[in-house]
Amino acid sequence: MVSRRELVEAVWHQHPFVGHDQTIDVHMSWLRRKLGESASQPRYLHTVRGVGLKLVEPV
Repeated sequence: MVSRRELVEAVWHQHPFVGHDQTIDVHMSWLRRKLGESASQPRYLHTVRGVGLKLVEPV
């Protein structure tokens, strides 16, 4: 599991600030689209509310 803060620091090498949550949401939406999934029916990228994201192997 990866928190939004960890994503911002690892990918963009910045300290999180207001607005980064929307940036992550947009990028995750694009990635989900490429993977052929949606936030409502995830296969690989699962959102853990209040924590971050989790990458799982589909069943």
